[in-house]
Amino acid sequence: MQKINEQSVIVIGAGVGGLASAKALSTMFGKVLIIDRDTMPDGAEPRVGVPQSRQVHVLLGGGLRALNTLVPGFEDKLVAAGANRARVGSEIRVEVPGLPVLPERPFEFHSMCMTRPLLESVLRREVLATPNVELLEQANVMELLASEDGSRVVAVKVLRRSGEEEVHKADFFVDAASRADLTPKLLDKLDMPRPVDTEIGIDLNYSTAVFDIPAEATGPWKAVIHRPDPADGRAGFLFPIENGKWHVNLNSVHGDGAGRTPEEFLEFAYSLRTHTIYDALKAGTIDGKINKFILKASSRRRYEDLDRFPGRLIVIGDAICRYNPAYGQGMSVASQEAAALREVFAERLALDNPLDGIAPDYFQRMATILGAPWSVAESDFVYPETRGERSPDVMERMRVNKTLLRLAYDDPKMHHLWAEVTNLIKPATTLLEDPWREILSQDAPPLPPEAEALVPRRRAAE
Repeated sequence: MQKINEQSVIVIGAGVGGLASAKALSTMFGKVLIIDRDTMPDGAEPRVGVPQSRQVHVLLGGGLRALNTLVPGFEDKLVAAGANRARVGSEIRVEVPGLPVLPERPFEFHSMCMTRPLLESVLRREVLATPNVELLEQANVMELLASEDGSRVVAVKVLRRSGEEEVHKADFFVDAASRADLTPKLLDKLDMPRPVDTEIGIDLNYSTAVFDIPAEATGPWKAVIHRPDPADGRAGFLFPIENGKWHVNLNSVHGDGAGRTPEEFLEFAYSLRTHTIYDALKAGTIDGKINKFILKASSRRRYEDLDRFPGRLIVIGDAICRYNPAYGQGMSVASQEAAALREVFAERLALDNPLDGIAPDYFQRMATILGAPWSVAESDFVYPETRGERSPDVMERMRVNKTLLRLAYDDPKMHHLWAEVTNLIKPATTLLEDPWREILSQDAPPLPPEAEALVPRRRAAE
């Protein structure tokens, strides 16, 4: 029987999930081939195959830890390339409606602030420096090809930019092709049921602009997260990126968004519940154009519920679950999925053939990872216009989160717990464990008068 280190993998897609998966599997397989339809830029430049790459992205603490396990020293490599560390608890100002900004409590983990092209370029460089990893560019995977009996995937059909068709065989396949629907189409062809696709209709309209950081910028923070008020669904983010600039995203759930001109962008910033972002931007200068994007719905494919699935294939990243990007979870979750894929393989290496039957184990592990970020996505049901089927306990989970946030103002341990869960370092199920379960079983107590006076509110018209 052929040993796993003599076998090969094809990874479809060179985004964060695909690159991280390739790195995760390179330590076990003899050869890893990444296939992508784009031409990869030499540096940190946006590419056609990632249309949202010009939008704000952030790598949460949980995602950073996952990539550090796959690429030792990855955090330092990001910083050397121009990314910025923002310490959670002290350097990221989080504005939540109805609550004062939490006291500064510097925790032991960071979020990494940079453009998505910067993160992809550093990760791509490190992955392709691995001797047994190759990249095939300008190659669009058109179809997954199954064995004659339909039991497993054996190859992919590729259309080269030159117009030539090719077939590439391998022993294992990772579908990280995001919106290509390669795996659902294969299930149709094999007369296997597709996974249930759960959607949360949010009609998110978001815009991102790059600003030169003004010389007089003196905020006590490095980054700002302005969470929306359910009354208007408007939110904003300000993160430091490479080259001494700010990446600013303004977004609206079930709304019209921020417009395309600098004046409209600033007008939207002024309309937010607080003026923290507006005050930072009004003396700044936009560098380049405003980039808009619309996401109709968060979506999750429930592969873990399937009774039948072709062998030698798994799915990762946006091809499984796509979130409201306003929560900044996508790259971090994809990184955690890749790290978990390596763990699943490592646990199976002692089996006679570790490649057979891996999908059910992997998809169950993914369901655990996706629980916390998907529960955050479900908080969009706070808006009456949001479409989709609510989980029976979604309102209770929102109440628990509100209680946790309120208690975090007074209690550093609760603040730390909230930060760990929102940064995907601990699963949301932690809130159901002792001693947190008993503490969070009650409604949040009212704020004391001195704290109520500190709740950020919109200024009177200027």
